[in-house]
Amino acid sequence: MQLQYDTQDAVPEDLRESFVEFKDGDKTLFMHKDLAETKKEAYRFKGDLTHAQKLAQEKSERLQALELAEKERQADLEAKELESKKKTGSMRKFLSTSRLKPSAKKKSFKLNWTS
Repeated sequence: MQLQYDTQDAVPEDLRESFVEFKDGDKTLFMHKDLAETKKEAYRFKGDLTHAQKLAQEKSERLQALELAEKERQADLEAKELESKKKTGSMRKFLSTSRLKPSAKKKSFKLNWTS
């Protein structure tokens, strides 16, 4: 038994109740009801799959963008911490040297008064 025909006239008289019109793109066929239903489901599943793949791709791209932004944020944070440590270190060095200088001046000043 043939499951699809190009025209309705080609379908045998005694089997016409089992066949339905099925549009496949720009082509109209007459195919067995079960085959037509199976093809409709296959098209729906293919559409669902395509939609799911598109969503997965969008989510993947979004995740990559977020990961990149997080790496950039981490790099900026590390750079700021390093800069802060450099400033803190130079400030400590400045303070430690400036504390020594006034005390050295005081000693020399005292020495000058005593001599």
